[in-house]
Amino acid sequence: MFYSIDDLITFTCNTHSPSTGAATDADSDPAYRVYEEETTSPILTGVLSKLDDSNTVGFYSEQITLSAANGFENGKDYNIYIAAAVGAITGTKNIHFRMKALETNVSSIKTQTDKLTYDSDNYILSHPSTSV
Repeated sequence: MFYSIDDLITFTCNTHSPSTGAATDADSDPAYRVYEEETTSPILTGVLSKLDDSNTVGFYSEQITLSAANGFENGKDYNIYIAAAVGAITGTKNIHFRMKALETNVSSIKTQTDKLTYDSDNYILSHPSTSV
């Protein structure tokens, strides 16, 4: 999935008993680390929180803002690494996403090109803001 700067991303994980596979709450809230491409240091870290705890078991969620201030850049790939332990046995999950490349405002470009005047060879003759 592709995201833009300042979008929100919500990610979840489920935890299970290693012996039975049944949904089970983790020993503590699962931790996450967000990596840009293959950098060795995460740009964000935190913990997921239980979601709808009275109606679910072992279901955790977190939402982060994909802002430049949080270290996100257009055109880059990111991985969210999640780790949780149940009965002192740790399981992990990875979520990949990509930031959109630099965005182009197509309607703005079309508005400007519609103002151009061309000759028979498709050379620009004039534009309202310049003279040729």
